[in-house]
Amino acid sequence: MKKSLAAALLGFGAALFLAAGAAPLPAKAATPDDVLVMAKNIDDIINLDPAESFEISAGEMMGNSYDRLVRFDPADPSNIYGDIAESWTVSDDGKTFTFKIRPGQSFHSGNPVTAEDAAFSLQRVVILDKSPAFILTQFGWNADNVADLVKAVDAHRAWLETSGELRTRRRARARGRVRDVVDRELRRVAWSSPETSARLDAGLDEIEAGAATPYSVARGILGALLR
Repeated sequence: MKKSLAAALLGFGAALFLAAGAAPLPAKAATPDDVLVMAKNIDDIINLDPAESFEISAGEMMGNSYDRLVRFDPADPSNIYGDIAESWTVSDDGKTFTFKIRPGQSFHSGNPVTAEDAAFSLQRVVILDKSPAFILTQFGWNADNVADLVKAVDAHRAWLETSGELRTRRRARARGRVRDVVDRELRRVAWSSPETSARLDAGLDEIEAGAATPYSVARGILGALLR
């Protein structure tokens, strides 16, 4: 009885297998000649919020999905042209930028694009303080002052003002580089001098004899170099 049941089950399974194998495969539609199919690895995308996302794939998509105040020509990055902004002016001290919003623009919802929208978008990046925020915070904007430094003048104009922090940071970096160069050059000049080497050897003898310390020897060498 058990052998008969096993044989029947095997036979039934084989019949199902043959039936499935004999079934025709589903038809696949061919790609039309005027359609381009592209495949891309986009697993680096976290989201498509321009105030938060800073990944390469997301940046490419957002660059083709969102409008900006201005854009630049990829072939010539020095060529800056308006996108949402129709025009803009810069104050004499280079700290205040006033943008005039191009009229007649609207969101997909149909709501008009205003200067308040542009100001809110920039403020939101700074306040959220996600990955892209450093692009704006380097100008001295932070959550406490961005509402004062990024404002809508009226429905068609927005102005952006820097706090001077960028200049301060640039001067600090330049100061550090100058000091590094001076330190390096002083070391080169000092230790390439036979007189300095002779003073160092004499100073080492005095240190061994207990008549001097490394600090006093160093002061003597510096005094001789600066005379």
